[in-house]
Amino acid sequence: MTRGGDIMYESLARAKINLTLHVGTPTSSGVYEGYHPVDSLVVFADIGDNLRYDAAGGPPGDIALTISGPFSDGLGIASSNLVLKAARAFFKYYNMTPCGSFHLIKNLPLASGIGGGSADAAAALRLLGGAFKTEASDMMDIATKIGADVPVCYVSKTAHMQGIGEQVTLKPAYSEMAAILVNPGFAVSTADIFNRFDRVLPPSHALKPQVWDGNLYDVASVGRNDLQPIAISLRPEINHVIKDISQQAGCRLARMSGSGATCFGLFDNAVAAKLAAQAVTLEYPNYWCRAVSLGEGL
Repeated sequence: MTRGGDIMYESLARAKINLTLHVGTPTSSGVYEGYHPVDSLVVFADIGDNLRYDAAGGPPGDIALTISGPFSDGLGIASSNLVLKAARAFFKYYNMTPCGSFHLIKNLPLASGIGGGSADAAAALRLLGGAFKTEASDMMDIATKIGADVPVCYVSKTAHMQGIGEQVTLKPAYSEMAAILVNPGFAVSTADIFNRFDRVLPPSHALKPQVWDGNLYDVASVGRNDLQPIAISLRPEINHVIKDISQQAGCRLARMSGSGATCFGLFDNAVAAKLAAQAVTLEYPNYWCRAVSLGEGL
């Protein structure tokens, strides 16, 4: 899109869903010492935050960020914002003077396990890469330094995520699937989840490898989310959400995404998903609930 002769770049920061999330014990050595290795099937929804970038905007020698949207309240425009963090990392990587302005339309709940902040940071890298014609491999290097979910959010396609998140293998053979996303209206702390996970981890725990036989549902159903029991122990309401989703007609699998508190349900078709979303919304009008398509059928 254009504005006043200048190009305005725009990207959808798609919601990230961990259909499975297998977590290992923290690494004891190497560059990622203390981080948890993961093995996860990640898909992306056809909804998300919207991010725009104007290379000609912003204060001289710096980057501006404005935020609007239904979940903009409480999202401070500070140096810790991942959009700004990603942008500054980009300009530092290329030894360039920062410039431009971003506008973020925040449509996804905060701290909800569907990669909102990471997806926003990844969208910023995509926009800057497009504006300055950089290499995609460079963007992945930068993404890895920003956060564990940022590399997979940068590609924003069905993928196998491994390592601490820096190893991303695309899985193009898997088709889209109808689903609903439900957030009960509270945030959970990823740090608290992982801290408790480490405290209750049995000595015999090992990282479960993802099995890849069958379709998207088959692959998801043989996996699990290792953080789900921990999140439920902190917020039992999450278990109620999962049960409510599973009881909807046509639901094939209900589970929590990421470290929570957003949960998903996989459905036979889009009609069943839409009816389920309507039923959940009717019963819980204060919940955030959306019928979505997961995968690359955009």
